[in-house]
Amino acid sequence: MSDFCLVLICPRESEERVLDELLVVAGDAVIVSSPAARHGAHHGQLSNMEKVTGRGLATQIQVLLNEEGIGQLVARLKESFTGKRIQYWVIPAHSAGEL
Repeated sequence: MSDFCLVLICPRESEERVLDELLVVAGDAVIVSSPAARHGAHHGQLSNMEKVTGRGLATQIQVLLNEEGIGQLVARLKESFTGKRIQYWVIPAHSAGEL
């Protein structure tokens, strides 16, 4: 069973690079991505269109891994994506499986 879920919120322009990195590093993990809107982001980081709509376009990526795998993955992502405005958090996955 996977113990933790890493949630990443990244700008659309970083989506492919992040997913490529995840597939290399954690290719056997469950990886899910979906379009998202980033609200409350610093106004100066938004494009002109995003300023009009009041939301930044983003991609949410979720990865299920054990605690050791999550730690290694976060360390690797920090090396590769520092300064790219990618936010993350880790939450416990109390159960996981397939139906």
